Amino acid sequence: MRTIGNTFRIRINNPVTLYMYSWAIQPDSFMEMDKARALFKYKNRMLEAALGAYMLSGPALWCTTPLEENFVLDFKFRDQDYTIIIDVSNPREFIMKNDASIREMPQLANMLINVIIKQTFRETHLRQIGKRPHFFDTQNTRTLEDVDLRVWSGFKATAALAELGLTLSVDSILKFMTTKTVLDRIRELQEESHNKGHFLQLVQSEFLGKTVVADWGTNRQYIVHEIDFTQNPTSC
Repeated sequence: MRTIGNTFRIRINNPVTLYMYSWAIQPDSFMEMDKARALFKYKNRMLEAALGAYMLSGPALWCTTPLEENFVLDFKFRDQDYTIIIDVSNPREFIMKNDASIREMPQLANMLINVIIKQTFRETHLRQIGKRPHFFDTQNTRTLEDVDLRVWSGFKATAALAELGLTLSVDSILKFMTTKTVLDRIRELQEESHNKGHFLQLVQSEFLGKTVVADWGTNRQYIVHEIDFTQNPTSC
C-alpha cells in the first residue's frame, strides 16, 4: 500500500542565525504592512545589500546580518520623500541548527518558518488574499457564469513542530469570488430594503470588515473599515 500525504519533514542541514530588529517608516502613514512592503520591495536591492536576506513580521524585521548601528535609508518614491529606519537598540538573536534548538523556542521557530513560507509565496506569481497565509493564482481563473462566481485555485502552507520534528503541511484550496461589482450589490440591497435606514444597515452588514478585490491591474485588495454615505465618486 502506498500512502501519499501532504505533510513533509523540514530538515535544517546548516545552522541559520537570524537577528531581529524593529523598523519604522517616515512618514508614519506608511507603517501599514501593505504600504510598507511596497516600499521595502521598491528598495529591495539596497536593503539586501545591507541586511542580507530579510523578512518582515509585523513590527519586527528578521535578517541574516548583524547590525552594529541604526540603518537609515532615505529615498523618493512617486515624488514623495520616505525614510526606512532599522533600529538596533533592542536586538534579538535566534539560531536554528537542529530540532533541539527549535524545541527550546518552539513558538518563535514556528513564527519564523511561517514567515519564510509566506515570503517565498510572495516571490511567486501567487497573490495573498486576506490576512491568512492563503495564496491564489489570480492570473488563471475559472468563471461560473450561471451563478456569478469566479474561482481561484491556490495553496496554503503551515509549519508546525510535531513529534517527528519540524513539519510543513501544504494544502490546495479554492476561493470563490462573486463577479458582481460593489455597486451592483449595493443596488440589489437598495431594492431589498424597506426604507433608507434599513438600506444603510444592510450595506454596512454586507461590506464592513470584508475584502474587496479590484478587477483591474494586479487585483489589489482593500479591506472595508468604514462607509461614508455622504460621499460619491464625483465628490471625493
